[in-house]
Amino acid sequence: PVLPLAAFHGPAAAGDAVVVRSPQRTGLDAGRFFPFGNATDLPPDQRAEDGLSVCFDLLLDEPLDVLGNVLVDLAVTSDLPDANLVVRLCDVAPDGSSTLVTRGALNLNTRIDRARIDPMVPGEEEVVRVALVSTGHAFPAGHRLRIAVSSAYWPWIWPHAREATLVVAPSRSAVTLPVWTRTEDDGVRFEEAEQSTPIAIQRIPDDSGLPERSFSHDVATGEWTLDVDPGYGGSRIYPDGLVFTESSRETYRITEGDPTSAVAESRWAIGLEKPGWRARLETTSRVTADAEAFRIVNTLRAWARDGGPDAPEVLVADRVFDDLVPRTSA
Repeated sequence: PVLPLAAFHGPAAAGDAVVVRSPQRTGLDAGRFFPFGNATDLPPDQRAEDGLSVCFDLLLDEPLDVLGNVLVDLAVTSDLPDANLVVRLCDVAPDGSSTLVTRGALNLNTRIDRARIDPMVPGEEEVVRVALVSTGHAFPAGHRLRIAVSSAYWPWIWPHAREATLVVAPSRSAVTLPVWTRTEDDGVRFEEAEQSTPIAIQRIPDDSGLPERSFSHDVATGEWTLDVDPGYGGSRIYPDGLVFTESSRETYRITEGDPTSAVAESRWAIGLEKPGWRARLETTSRVTADAEAFRIVNTLRAWARDGGPDAPEVLVADRVFDDLVPRTSA
Protein backbone atom coordinates (compact mmCIF):
# COMPACT_ATOMS: atom_id res chain seq x y z
CA PRO A 1 0.00 0.00 0.00
CA VAL A 2 0.91 3.65 -0.47
CA LEU A 3 0.63 5.59 2.78
CA PRO A 4 0.64 9.40 2.80
CA LEU A 5 3.34 10.70 5.11
CA ALA A 6 0.76 13.05 6.58
CA ALA A 7 -0.93 9.96 8.08
CA PHE A 8 2.14 9.42 10.27
CA HIS A 9 2.57 11.15 13.61
CA GLY A 10 5.40 13.64 13.38
CA PRO A 11 6.33 17.30 13.13
CA ALA A 12 3.82 19.20 11.00
CA ALA A 13 2.31 15.90 9.85
CA ALA A 14 -0.87 17.76 8.94
CA GLY A 15 0.88 19.29 5.95
CA ASP A 16 3.08 22.19 7.02
CA ALA A 17 6.72 22.37 5.98
CA VAL A 18 9.29 20.41 8.00
CA VAL A 19 12.91 21.61 8.08
CA VAL A 20 15.66 18.97 7.78
CA ARG A 21 19.18 20.17 8.63
CA SER A 22 21.02 17.35 10.34
CA PRO A 23 24.20 17.69 12.44
CA GLN A 24 27.29 16.50 10.60
CA ARG A 25 27.78 13.67 13.10
CA THR A 26 24.50 12.04 12.05
CA GLY A 27 25.36 8.48 11.00
CA LEU A 28 27.94 7.57 13.64
CA ASP A 29 25.62 4.75 14.78
CA ALA A 30 25.13 3.44 11.24
CA GLY A 31 27.22 0.34 11.87
CA ARG A 32 29.79 -1.04 9.46
CA PHE A 33 29.32 -0.55 5.71
CA PHE A 34 30.55 -4.10 5.01
CA PRO A 35 29.75 -6.17 8.12
CA PHE A 36 31.81 -9.32 8.66
CA GLY A 37 30.09 -10.72 11.72
CA ASN A 38 32.01 -8.84 14.39
CA ALA A 39 30.18 -7.87 17.55
CA THR A 40 29.98 -4.16 16.69
CA ASP A 41 29.39 -4.41 12.93
CA LEU A 42 25.61 -4.07 13.00
CA PRO A 43 23.90 -0.79 13.94
CA PRO A 44 22.97 -0.41 17.62
CA ASP A 45 19.79 1.10 19.07
CA GLN A 46 18.86 3.96 16.76
CA ARG A 47 17.46 6.36 19.36
CA ALA A 48 20.51 8.62 19.12
CA GLU A 49 20.28 8.67 15.32
CA ASP A 50 16.54 9.29 15.48
CA GLY A 51 17.16 12.26 17.75
CA LEU A 52 19.31 13.84 15.01
CA SER A 53 16.71 13.18 12.31
CA VAL A 54 13.15 14.23 11.51
CA CYS A 55 10.91 11.28 12.38
CA PHE A 56 7.41 10.25 11.34
CA ASP A 57 5.77 7.40 13.30
CA LEU A 58 2.85 5.11 12.53
CA LEU A 59 1.41 3.08 15.43
CA LEU A 60 0.53 -0.46 14.35
CA ASP A 61 -2.68 -1.95 15.73
CA GLU A 62 -2.00 -5.22 13.89
CA PRO A 63 1.19 -7.12 12.99
CA LEU A 64 2.74 -6.02 9.71
CA ASP A 65 5.10 -8.09 7.55
CA VAL A 66 7.25 -6.19 5.05
CA LEU A 67 9.16 -7.97 2.29
CA GLY A 68 10.87 -6.17 -0.59
CA ASN A 69 11.81 -2.57 -1.39
CA VAL A 70 10.33 0.24 0.66
CA LEU A 71 9.93 3.38 -1.46
CA VAL A 72 9.77 6.85 0.07
CA ASP A 73 8.62 9.76 -2.10
CA LEU A 74 9.39 13.12 -0.52
CA ALA A 75 8.33 16.56 -1.67
CA VAL A 76 11.52 18.42 -0.89
CA THR A 77 12.98 21.90 -1.32
CA SER A 78 16.67 22.77 -0.91
CA ASP A 79 18.30 26.13 -0.33
CA LEU A 80 21.44 24.94 -2.17
CA PRO A 81 22.01 23.13 -5.49
CA ASP A 82 23.84 20.24 -3.75
CA ALA A 83 22.40 18.14 -0.93
CA ASN A 84 22.07 14.59 0.37
CA LEU A 85 18.89 12.93 1.55
CA VAL A 86 18.89 9.85 3.80
CA VAL A 87 15.85 7.84 4.88
CA ARG A 88 15.79 5.06 7.49
CA LEU A 89 12.97 2.67 8.35
CA CYS A 90 12.99 1.68 12.03
CA ASP A 91 10.92 -0.57 14.29
CA VAL A 92 10.20 1.29 17.53
CA ALA A 93 9.21 -0.92 20.48
CA PRO A 94 6.89 0.21 23.30
CA ASP A 95 9.94 0.85 25.51
CA GLY A 96 11.27 3.36 22.96
CA SER A 97 14.12 1.24 21.60
CA SER A 98 14.58 1.73 17.86
CA THR A 99 15.77 -1.08 15.56
CA LEU A 100 17.07 -0.25 12.11
CA VAL A 101 15.18 -2.25 9.47
CA THR A 102 16.54 -0.73 6.27
CA ARG A 103 17.77 2.56 4.82
CA GLY A 104 18.46 4.40 1.60
CA ALA A 105 20.36 7.48 0.49
CA LEU A 106 20.07 9.84 -2.44
CA ASN A 107 22.47 12.45 -3.74
CA LEU A 108 19.94 15.00 -4.95
CA ASN A 109 22.25 15.88 -7.84
CA THR A 110 21.50 12.43 -9.28
CA ARG A 111 17.81 12.24 -8.38
CA ILE A 112 16.79 12.03 -12.06
CA ASP A 113 19.56 9.86 -13.48
CA ARG A 114 22.70 8.54 -11.82
CA ALA A 115 24.54 9.00 -15.11
CA ARG A 116 24.20 12.78 -15.09
CA ILE A 117 24.23 15.76 -12.74
CA ASP A 118 21.10 17.85 -12.25
CA PRO A 119 21.62 20.35 -9.42
CA MET A 120 18.58 21.28 -7.39
CA VAL A 121 17.03 24.66 -8.11
CA PRO A 122 17.12 26.46 -4.74
CA GLY A 123 13.64 27.15 -3.44
CA GLU A 124 11.90 24.95 -6.03
CA GLU A 125 10.01 21.93 -4.68
CA GLU A 126 10.49 18.52 -6.30
CA VAL A 127 9.15 15.09 -5.44
CA VAL A 128 12.12 12.72 -5.22
CA ARG A 129 12.13 8.99 -4.61
CA VAL A 130 14.45 7.31 -2.11
CA ALA A 131 14.55 3.54 -2.62
CA LEU A 132 15.47 1.74 0.58
CA VAL A 133 17.53 -1.44 0.51
CA SER A 134 15.39 -4.54 0.04
CA THR A 135 14.41 -6.04 3.39
CA GLY A 136 12.20 -8.49 5.22
CA HIS A 137 10.86 -7.64 8.66
CA ALA A 138 7.92 -8.53 10.90
CA PHE A 139 6.58 -5.54 12.85
CA PRO A 140 4.63 -6.69 15.94
CA ALA A 141 1.33 -5.10 16.90
CA GLY A 142 1.82 -2.20 19.31
CA HIS A 143 5.13 -1.19 17.73
CA ARG A 144 5.65 1.96 15.70
CA LEU A 145 6.87 2.07 12.13
CA ARG A 146 9.27 5.01 11.93
CA ILE A 147 10.44 6.92 8.87
CA ALA A 148 13.55 8.95 9.85
CA VAL A 149 14.80 11.61 7.43
CA SER A 150 18.22 13.29 7.60
CA SER A 151 20.50 15.37 5.39
CA ALA A 152 23.75 13.81 6.67
CA TYR A 153 25.03 10.26 7.27
CA TRP A 154 28.73 10.30 8.15
CA PRO A 155 30.90 8.36 7.45
CA TRP A 156 28.76 6.32 5.05
CA ILE A 157 27.92 9.37 2.94
CA TRP A 158 30.55 12.01 2.21
CA PRO A 159 29.04 15.46 2.86
CA HIS A 160 28.74 18.13 0.21
CA ALA A 161 30.99 21.16 0.66
CA ARG A 162 28.18 23.28 2.13
CA GLU A 163 25.43 22.43 4.60
CA ALA A 164 22.06 22.50 2.89
CA THR A 165 18.75 23.13 4.58
CA LEU A 166 15.97 20.92 3.23
CA VAL A 167 12.24 21.43 3.63
CA VAL A 168 9.92 18.42 3.36
CA ALA A 169 6.17 18.73 2.79
CA PRO A 170 4.49 15.67 4.41
CA SER A 171 1.15 16.38 2.71
CA ARG A 172 2.78 15.75 -0.68
CA SER A 173 4.98 12.85 0.44
CA ALA A 174 4.24 9.13 0.66
CA VAL A 175 5.64 5.74 1.72
CA THR A 176 5.12 2.57 -0.34
CA LEU A 177 5.31 -0.58 1.79
CA PRO A 178 5.76 -4.02 0.18
CA VAL A 179 3.42 -5.85 2.57
CA TRP A 180 3.71 -9.63 2.54
CA THR A 181 0.63 -11.72 3.23
CA ARG A 182 1.27 -15.04 4.91
CA THR A 183 0.04 -18.23 3.24
CA GLU A 184 -0.61 -21.73 4.51
CA ASP A 185 2.64 -23.00 3.01
CA ASP A 186 5.09 -20.14 3.30
CA GLY A 187 7.97 -22.05 4.88
CA VAL A 188 11.25 -22.33 3.00
CA ARG A 189 13.22 -25.48 3.69
CA PHE A 190 16.84 -26.05 2.80
CA GLU A 191 18.88 -29.21 3.00
CA GLU A 192 22.08 -29.14 5.00
CA ALA A 193 24.82 -27.46 2.97
CA GLU A 194 27.71 -29.56 1.70
CA GLN A 195 31.21 -28.31 2.37
CA SER A 196 34.75 -29.58 2.40
CA THR A 197 36.71 -30.17 5.58
CA PRO A 198 38.13 -26.79 6.69
CA ILE A 199 41.88 -26.28 6.91
CA ALA A 200 43.23 -26.70 10.42
CA ILE A 201 44.28 -23.13 11.16
CA GLN A 202 45.58 -22.05 14.55
CA ARG A 203 44.26 -18.58 15.35
CA ILE A 204 45.99 -16.30 17.85
CA PRO A 205 43.75 -13.30 18.56
CA ASP A 206 45.02 -9.74 18.60
CA ASP A 207 45.96 -8.64 22.12
CA SER A 208 45.98 -4.88 21.46
CA GLY A 209 43.08 -4.36 23.86
CA LEU A 210 41.57 -1.65 21.65
CA PRO A 211 37.77 -1.44 21.42
CA GLU A 212 36.24 -2.56 18.14
CA ARG A 213 34.22 0.62 17.73
CA SER A 214 34.22 3.85 19.74
CA PHE A 215 33.74 7.55 19.19
CA SER A 216 34.73 10.70 21.05
CA HIS A 217 33.67 14.33 21.01
CA ASP A 218 35.94 17.33 21.45
CA VAL A 219 33.51 19.75 23.06
CA ALA A 220 35.79 22.75 22.54
CA THR A 221 36.25 22.29 18.77
CA GLY A 222 33.06 20.38 17.96
CA GLU A 223 35.03 17.56 16.34
CA TRP A 224 33.67 14.00 16.44
CA THR A 225 36.04 11.05 15.99
CA LEU A 226 35.00 7.49 15.19
CA ASP A 227 37.64 4.76 15.67
CA VAL A 228 37.04 1.30 14.22
CA ASP A 229 39.10 -1.86 14.66
CA PRO A 230 37.69 -4.24 12.03
CA GLY A 231 38.72 -7.15 14.23
CA TYR A 232 40.76 -8.96 11.60
CA GLY A 233 43.95 -8.70 13.64
CA GLY A 234 46.02 -11.42 15.21
CA SER A 235 47.97 -14.34 13.78
CA ARG A 236 46.99 -17.39 11.79
CA ILE A 237 49.32 -20.34 11.65
CA TYR A 238 48.69 -22.69 8.71
CA PRO A 239 49.50 -26.42 8.60
CA ASP A 240 52.54 -25.82 6.36
CA GLY A 241 54.04 -23.46 8.96
CA LEU A 242 53.11 -20.19 7.25
CA VAL A 243 52.38 -17.43 9.78
CA PHE A 244 50.05 -14.66 8.61
CA THR A 245 49.62 -11.56 10.77
CA GLU A 246 47.49 -8.48 10.26
CA SER A 247 46.21 -5.45 12.12
CA SER A 248 44.15 -2.49 11.02
CA ARG A 249 42.55 0.68 12.28
CA GLU A 250 40.09 3.08 10.70
CA THR A 251 39.48 6.65 11.88
CA TYR A 252 36.78 9.05 10.72
CA ARG A 253 36.63 12.69 11.86
CA ILE A 254 34.23 15.53 11.23
CA THR A 255 33.52 18.89 12.89
CA GLU A 256 30.02 20.22 13.40
CA GLY A 257 29.13 23.01 10.99
CA ASP A 258 32.05 22.31 8.63
CA PRO A 259 31.47 19.55 6.03
CA THR A 260 34.93 20.14 4.54
CA SER A 261 36.49 19.01 7.84
CA ALA A 262 35.65 15.37 7.02
CA VAL A 263 38.66 13.04 7.17
CA ALA A 264 38.76 9.28 6.58
CA GLU A 265 41.94 7.37 7.47
CA SER A 266 42.88 3.70 7.28
CA ARG A 267 46.02 1.93 8.50
CA TRP A 268 46.97 -1.67 7.73
CA ALA A 269 49.91 -3.89 8.63
CA ILE A 270 50.28 -7.39 7.12
CA GLY A 271 53.06 -9.95 7.52
CA LEU A 272 53.97 -13.35 6.06
CA GLU A 273 56.61 -15.53 7.65
CA LYS A 274 58.14 -18.99 7.44
CA PRO A 275 61.38 -20.37 8.84
CA GLY A 276 64.16 -18.61 6.94
CA TRP A 277 62.26 -15.59 5.63
CA ARG A 278 59.76 -12.87 6.42
CA ALA A 279 57.89 -10.20 4.44
CA ARG A 280 55.67 -7.44 5.78
CA LEU A 281 54.04 -4.24 4.59
CA GLU A 282 52.31 -1.23 6.08
CA THR A 283 49.85 1.06 4.32
CA THR A 284 48.06 4.26 5.23
CA SER A 285 45.23 5.91 3.31
CA ARG A 286 43.80 9.37 3.94
CA VAL A 287 40.86 11.02 2.18
CA THR A 288 39.92 14.70 2.58
CA ALA A 289 38.01 17.18 0.45
CA ASP A 290 37.59 20.90 -0.01
CA ALA A 291 34.99 22.63 -2.17
CA GLU A 292 36.88 21.78 -5.37
CA ALA A 293 38.38 18.30 -5.08
CA PHE A 294 38.97 15.16 -3.09
CA ARG A 295 42.56 14.55 -2.00
CA ILE A 296 43.58 10.91 -1.62
CA VAL A 297 46.99 10.17 -0.11
CA ASN A 298 48.21 6.56 0.09
CA THR A 299 51.54 5.37 1.46
CA LEU A 300 53.10 1.94 1.10
CA ARG A 301 56.20 0.59 2.84
CA ALA A 302 57.42 -3.01 2.51
CA TRP A 303 60.23 -4.95 4.18
CA ALA A 304 61.84 -8.33 3.52
CA ARG A 305 64.14 -10.53 5.55
CA ASP A 306 66.14 -13.56 4.38
CA GLY A 307 67.44 -15.76 7.14
CA GLY A 308 66.55 -16.31 10.77
CA PRO A 309 65.16 -13.84 13.33
CA ASP A 310 68.59 -12.20 13.71
CA ALA A 311 68.97 -11.46 9.99
CA PRO A 312 68.58 -7.80 8.97
CA GLU A 313 65.27 -6.57 7.61
CA VAL A 314 65.55 -4.59 4.36
CA LEU A 315 63.18 -1.86 3.19
CA VAL A 316 62.27 -2.88 -0.37
CA ALA A 317 59.51 -0.37 -1.19
CA ASP A 318 58.60 3.10 0.04
CA ARG A 319 56.00 4.90 -2.03
CA VAL A 320 53.55 7.78 -1.70
CA PHE A 321 50.58 8.29 -4.01
CA ASP A 322 48.99 11.74 -3.80
CA ASP A 323 45.97 12.30 -6.06
CA LEU A 324 43.37 15.00 -6.55
CA VAL A 325 39.94 14.04 -7.87
CA PRO A 326 37.69 16.95 -8.91
CA ARG A 327 34.33 17.12 -7.16
CA THR A 328 31.52 16.78 -9.66
CA SER A 329 28.27 15.67 -8.06
CA ALA A 330 29.69 14.81 -4.64
